[in-house]
Amino acid sequence: MELSRPFPDVRSLIAEAWAHHRRRRIRTMAAIVLAIVAGVGLFGYRTTSKARPALGLPLAESPYAGVSCSEANVTTCGRIGVAVWLARRGAGEVDAVLAGARVRLQPPPKGAPAPSWRGFVHLPQATLGLPRVWTGEPAKRVALEVRARYGSTWREARTLVRLSPGWG
Repeated sequence: MELSRPFPDVRSLIAEAWAHHRRRRIRTMAAIVLAIVAGVGLFGYRTTSKARPALGLPLAESPYAGVSCSEANVTTCGRIGVAVWLARRGAGEVDAVLAGARVRLQPPPKGAPAPSWRGFVHLPQATLGLPRVWTGEPAKRVALEVRARYGSTWREARTLVRLSPGWG
């Protein structure tokens, strides 16, 4: 008497389960990669669909950042001024990010002898790691990213800028 098998071939079931597992893992990895790429687009700078990728941005001189509180050497107001001198005129828009905070830069006035894009940002004292009263020592450097739009092309520069105890 021959015994019949109650289950189909076990090897084919295991092979099918592994194939299903591999397909699911590939779909999951593709979804993760897509989410990362989309996240970079969501948290990066907004550009129009016609904008080209960013190219290097030449600066005429080193950018300036200084504490701009009403009292000398006091940092508690958290107001920081930023000035950027572009090597090339004609930028339609200039954005900056100082220590992770966006700075709204205003265009230079017409006919200015040393045209610079300037703006102010409020950063909590704790973000900068400064004491309440600071004379510039020890020196503090902060990350600055600058982007300028010429037509539909964005150009960018990244640098460390020395924070000054005063603005102006």
